Order: sequence, then C-alpha cells, then structure tokens
Amino acid sequence: MSERPNPPSGFYKDPNGLPVERWWDGDQWADLTRPLPRAEPEEPGAVGPLLPRWDWKRIANFSSRTRRVEFWAAVGVGFSIALLVGVVINSSSEPGVALLGLVSLAAWIWLFWGSAVNRFHDMGQSGLLILLFLIPLVNLGMLFWIGTGPGERQHNRRGPPVA
Repeated sequence: MSERPNPPSGFYKDPNGLPVERWWDGDQWADLTRPLPRAEPEEPGAVGPLLPRWDWKRIANFSSRTRRVEFWAAVGVGFSIALLVGVVINSSSEPGVALLGLVSLAAWIWLFWGSAVNRFHDMGQSGLLILLFLIPLVNLGMLFWIGTGPGERQHNRRGPPVA
C-alpha cells in the first residue's frame, strides 16, 4: 500500500484551531502564521455583520487576546449575573441559594480575570499584571487602563490581533 503524499507547502487553517492560517512547509508545520482572510461581502453594497462574532471560549481562556468591547461585554455579563443572583439570594432563605451565589461569584471572577488577562495580552503586557487588581485604588486605575487602552495592531506572542 502506498503512502499518501503530503500536501504542497503553503498557508492552511491552523491545525490547533487558532483563528489564523499556519505555514505548512511540505513536511511539518512552521511557526509562521497570518490572519485568516476576511470574507468579502457577497454583493456590492452589502454590509457585513453589525456586531462582532463573540467567541466566549477565547474571551476568558487566560492565553489569548481580547478586544476592549469583548472585555466590557464580559464585565457587563458577569456583573448582571452577579446582580441577579444577589437579588435571588436576598429574597430567599433556602440554604441551596447561598451555594448558587458562591458558584456565580466564582464564575464571575473567572470571566473577569480571564478577560482582563487577555486584555493585557492584547496590549502586549504580561498577564501577571492582573495581580495589581488586588491592591485597592490601584485596581480602579488598572480597570480604566485595560478598558480604554488600545491593543497592539500587529501580531504579538499571544497571536494575531483579534478581528
């Protein structure tokens, strides 16, 4: 039985599932990547989607990049859920409701810290800066910085800019 030949060298969809194309040299994957090509509108005058595509798995995974709008969406969703659960806890005396509060608090912390770390990555900074959020008043400055600061427009060590 003969072996199938390797595909020719070129850019292909990333085998790790990242939103980039990766260079295949004919034998193995290289470190060279480029952003995925943008789909053109199908007809002249047609507009693309008005809202960006949300990738919630990427937003709080602690290892990629997150745009400002995604960061604020994660903060808003987390705060809304925490507020709703807080109202439920205050209006109930059931012991299981307190557990719901702890679970929702843990989920909100994960979502906020993950999206904040990814914002630092998008800005070309270390994710360890998240630890400054533990310092009172400094955390407000950090929130303002990552919530309004621009991300890097070029590829950095955490991947290409988020489109």
